[in-house]
Amino acid sequence: MVTLELNQYNLIYISLNNCTSGCLGVIAIIGAGRVGVGAAIYISMMELDDIVLIDIIKGRPQGEALDLAHALSILGK
Repeated sequence: MVTLELNQYNLIYISLNNCTSGCLGVIAIIGAGRVGVGAAIYISMMELDDIVLIDIIKGRPQGEALDLAHALSILGK
């Protein structure tokens, strides 16, 4: 299950509650464009660790994180 912590800043914390690799820390992704979101998708699918998604455009990380959480819920993650 994915937990999102939304805030007023240009970052989002994506918590994977059942990490299979031990969850040693947090992976920060700077940029919520196609490459950053692609990396976030891969990290989430592999359940590697929690993610912080940061972007200069206000609201973009939050929107991408909501899309990611929706996709992961459909896939049963």
